[in-house]
Amino acid sequence: MKRILIGCGLIILIIVGSIVLFFGVRQFVVHQGAKKIDWKVNDEEYIQTLLEEVSLQHETRYVIDDAVIYLKETELSSEPKQFYSFDIEKWKNSTSMEHKAGRVGKVRIRPALDQFFEQINFKSYGLPEVSLEAGQIVIKKDKDVHSIDVVSEQWYLTHFNQDALILQSYKGESGAYFVFFDEDIEVIPLKENALINNSSVQVFEELLLANPMIQEKHSRFLPFNYSTVWDRKKKQFYTIDEADLLSQDGQSVLLNYDRVREENYHFYLLTIEHYIEKNDKQKMIKIPEAAIIKKSTLPASGLGDIGILSFTSDRIIFESNTPSFIFGTAGIVKVSVELTEKKPHYSIIYIEENR
Repeated sequence: MKRILIGCGLIILIIVGSIVLFFGVRQFVVHQGAKKIDWKVNDEEYIQTLLEEVSLQHETRYVIDDAVIYLKETELSSEPKQFYSFDIEKWKNSTSMEHKAGRVGKVRIRPALDQFFEQINFKSYGLPEVSLEAGQIVIKKDKDVHSIDVVSEQWYLTHFNQDALILQSYKGESGAYFVFFDEDIEVIPLKENALINNSSVQVFEELLLANPMIQEKHSRFLPFNYSTVWDRKKKQFYTIDEADLLSQDGQSVLLNYDRVREENYHFYLLTIEHYIEKNDKQKMIKIPEAAIIKKSTLPASGLGDIGILSFTSDRIIFESNTPSFIFGTAGIVKVSVELTEKKPHYSIIYIEENR
């Protein structure tokens, strides 16, 4: 009997020791992982870079003669469209450090940006007048006038540079026109065959390259909008599946971006070439959930749903509303993931604890 009790005691001791060892090793791993995560909450220069990236990413802006020109409202009206410059330095200096990180990822507030826009003389940049008048889109440049008969009353100017622009409608009559005006104004449907037959492909590609988010000017694929890219080799458009997210520079795709939590906190990335060619060479990135929570100091049981705030080929910025140990949420954490090295590098840029 005594031997049985001793044997049972040894078994219990081994089990308890194994559990203690397991949790000890786990805590050590989490601690080491947390040490590799940067604390950038108070890094003003870094936060400002992210704020600029996130706040201005949805603005309609293109580069003309090395200047970034903005279009505040894209919908056409009876008044000619006006174009603007944006005083980025004044905007940077207007926000105190305590608000910058919290604003990363929040929906941009137009009045907060409006005060930094300044209307320009668009004619000095070679841009035409564009308006919508009584069922006609009217385009004027110097003495040249061109009209397009349309049914829909909702048309938008979505792309522009000194040589061309694009007009699109999403309601009523869905369609688009490519307008070029380097010399005489000419209008063609925005379709692959029309671009090729009219020898307009180069002008069209130069228009897409005027997007300031494009860093690689020799890229085969150019972003047309948030879900479409243009293939310069095959001269055709490709659409990104609605479950996936195209990077702002158009060079990467984040698969199932709205299901990161369901994917056990993994990001799955493909280059745009592999995505279009249906080549399954995915790059998998595991979010270090426990290490992020430890570094954040939030009293949270883990991460919650992952919301993508910004995505480029160089960086992912996400936020998570973290659940508490008992009920409710412990707070919000915002994280930047740098993708430029072989291994992703994480930085906590903002925390807000629920009181």
